Amino acid sequence: MPVPNRAPGSGPDTLAPTLQGISLDTISLDPSQSGGAYLSAAIRFSENLSGFYWGEVAFRSTSSGQIRSFELYDHIQGTKLAGTLYVSEKLNPFTAAGSWLLDSINLEDTAGNILYKKSSDSDWSAFLNSSGITQASFEVTYGPNPAPGSGPDTLAPTLQGISLDTISLDPSQSGGAYLSAAIRFSENLSGFYWGEVTFRSTSSGQIRSFELYDHIQGTKLAGTLYVYEKLNPFTAAGSWVLDSINLEDTAGNILYKKKQRLRLECLPQLQRHHPSLL
Repeated sequence: MPVPNRAPGSGPDTLAPTLQGISLDTISLDPSQSGGAYLSAAIRFSENLSGFYWGEVAFRSTSSGQIRSFELYDHIQGTKLAGTLYVSEKLNPFTAAGSWLLDSINLEDTAGNILYKKSSDSDWSAFLNSSGITQASFEVTYGPNPAPGSGPDTLAPTLQGISLDTISLDPSQSGGAYLSAAIRFSENLSGFYWGEVTFRSTSSGQIRSFELYDHIQGTKLAGTLYVYEKLNPFTAAGSWVLDSINLEDTAGNILYKKKQRLRLECLPQLQRHHPSLL
């Protein structure tokens, strides 16, 4: 039975925040300029009861498909029931040149109600109109002499080979068993940022993922990534096949391939010495 006289500011909240407008300080940015370039936006909202909690806006490059996400949380003018959220974020110096379009908006209140819209939604245009959004894009243009180490990077890292120290492991042995792998790569401009390789058990379908980040021999433009991970002592027996590879650069370009699409010519050592992995 509902409580007849609940305290002010309490009670069930089932309505998501309402977006009332987005405006950008500028629509032309040059990340190579002295001091960099900042995307500054103001997002107006209203909330019925529990108050604004968190949000995010994302823009997509029309040339590269890259996504840039900007969090909205504590920079509020007004109140958590009716106010303006501000974001001012420095653009990556390797941001793709050209148009960047508003791709998604996410607003969440304290009760967990979420307003989430993507540009792929069938009602996206109607949503922009009803929310009073008339400015939904910005341009990235580089000057004639970008600073060294900056400039548009739209190419993902290149995989040049994978090798394993051993292909027979016994997790029950004293001290356990370690999977050791070396992944060779090259990167054109912004440098390697993060990666992951996964293997799948042919008997159980289990997946084991191994992160690639700071163990690099060489440079972030051309080097070898090393993974050295202890296997879970309950790892399924039998064959484990390479299932996916993910390499990401600092600019956000991603090489991601799954087993059925892996190019064997990129993996000559696996193909020659470990054919069962492919």
